[in-house]
Amino acid sequence: MKTKTILMIVATLLPTLASATQTNALRLSQVPFQDLIHPERLADRLATPTGQALFQTADAEQRSQLVAALLEDVKNADPLVAAKANFDLGAAAFFGIGLEQNNATAIKHFGRSYDLKPGVFEAAASNADWIKWGPIQRK
Repeated sequence: MKTKTILMIVATLLPTLASATQTNALRLSQVPFQDLIHPERLADRLATPTGQALFQTADAEQRSQLVAALLEDVKNADPLVAAKANFDLGAAAFFGIGLEQNNATAIKHFGRSYDLKPGVFEAAASNADWIKWGPIQRK
């Protein structure tokens, strides 16, 4: 009986936890212009502590080490770990933090993040679409 109750509670909370992750995730379309030009302010909305550190440091050597760590994480067998790393690499490529600024690379990583965990990383799909169509909408 206790096991059934625990499973019911977990089943009830799981969508809430996924939604909380999704709500706090970086959605480029909802970022104020000041934060777009100061991306370090967005660190708390990235998916991993490594990605957060990447956005918070200005040291080029440390940034390259953090990017290397994220690139290793995208190969992780756990799809959630890989999705989170891809999400943060998408943001890094979009803003040119630790990587060359490249919208195609950002779209690729955001797309992989969504493909790996569509229920959790809806923001990744939103970001990929916004990068594709956002510049037209902002003119």
